[in-house]
Amino acid sequence: MKKVLAIIFACALVFMCCACSSGNEATNDNSVEDMVERAARSRVQAEVMINYSSHAPTVTSLINNSNGDTYYVSGKVTVRDKYGDPYSGTYDAVVKYDSASNKCEVTSLDLGKLYKN
Repeated sequence: MKKVLAIIFACALVFMCCACSSGNEATNDNSVEDMVERAARSRVQAEVMINYSSHAPTVTSLINNSNGDTYYVSGKVTVRDKYGDPYSGTYDAVVKYDSASNKCEVTSLDLGKLYKN
């Protein structure tokens, strides 16, 4: 019984340490470009997980150009289905940065069809 409790507490400690470390990394990176890329990537990840697979996709992004507070982002997304087969595709997003609130909003997302590799 003591061994089981010790294992449970050790697992809980590992998960708590992982949760604390991921929060610190996100607060260190606050440039506008990084915020824009994070907004685009998180929106693409959510769309892929809702429409294609419950597995977390790998998303790469690149800011093509900007026009004032409007940024045009494109990238590639790769995900595996429930059988482990890889699918990939591309996306284009328009992200607006609001300097008053220091937040980004994805105003347009064009997620192309994901094709089996």
